[in-house]
Amino acid sequence: MALYGISGIRVDPNNNRITHARWAQMDGANNEWMGPQQVVEAHEVANRLVGGDIVYSIHGDTVGARARRVVFANGSEGFDTFKPQKHPGRTFRNLPGI
Repeated sequence: MALYGISGIRVDPNNNRITHARWAQMDGANNEWMGPQQVVEAHEVANRLVGGDIVYSIHGDTVGARARRVVFANGSEGFDTFKPQKHPGRTFRNLPGI
């Protein structure tokens, strides 16, 4: 099980779905990036979540909300914030755009 952090997202303005994420694997003991961040499609984040990896939003030096997998009516997969009401101002939707 790996830990990932997301520092930015891209949202499709037509359907308000997160389409891309800027992310990298994290060292949870030191709260540091383990490599360079890269932009990936949202379904890649969903695949990691299904595989048991943990993904959080990263707001500067602050860890935010945990990710959850989302399956849309057309069968495509993505991600969004797990329990957003518990993380005001620190959800994936509060991250800067990429």
